[in-house]
Order: sequence, then structure tokens, then C-alpha cells
Amino acid sequence: LILLVSFIGIPVVALAQDNAAASYFVTAGLVFVVSASILLLIFVPKVHAVWIRIQNANRPGDGRKHSAFSSVSSGGNKGVVILSAPAEQARLEKENQELKRLLSLEKEKSRVGDENRKLSMLGIACNGDVGLEGSPA
Repeated sequence: LILLVSFIGIPVVALAQDNAAASYFVTAGLVFVVSASILLLIFVPKVHAVWIRIQNANRPGDGRKHSAFSSVSSGGNKGVVILSAPAEQARLEKENQELKRLLSLEKEKSRVGDENRKLSMLGIACNGDVGLEGSPA
């Protein structure tokens, strides 16, 4: 398609060189057709593959529900998985609560560390102060 458009469009651009509007129109058309054909060559197979996967996931079969966008493998696949099992959801909720608890502990530890740093800096600053009468405090 790109080759055909080039064989027809380039001579037309050369013929329409004197007329700026026609030359612009033909050049814009060439760019659009070439760009659109490249994008279609890339994305039509991808959309087709997703469409087939969705059709296969929605067909009646063994009674299990599958997501069109998740895959089950025996390997160590740690990608996005959409779950509908209550036990697995409960396990993940418990893990989420534990992670939130650990995060709050880390924030508290960081806050206490910042306060200790500030106090130690104040302590260093106060140790070097001189009293009102010119003698060290």
C-alpha cells in the first residue's frame, strides 16, 4: 500500500508543485496514508489477538471464569492476575494490612529518627554557648 501510494503520490506532488494548496493537500494525504498504514500494520494484529482471547475467555466450557487479560502458568509468573477466589482475596487483604502496618512502623521510626537528629543538633549548639557573664554555661 505504501509503495502504491508513493508511485501515485510523488508524481502528483511534482505536477502540483506550482499550486501551493494542491501540493499541500497531496503531501498531507501522502503522509496520512503512509502513517495510517504503518499504524494499522502494527495495531490490527494486536487488536485481533485480544479479540480472540476475549472470545475464548467468554465461551462456555468448564464452568471456570477466566479473565481475558490474565494468564495462568506453572512458572514463576508474578504479573497482574485478576482473582475471584474468596480465600485468595482474604489472603491478599491480610497481606495488604500487614504491609500497611509495616509502612506505618517505618514512618514512625523515620519520624523518631528525625526528632533525635534535631535534638542532637540542638544539644551540640547549646554545649558551645557562652553565658551572660562571658563564662561558659
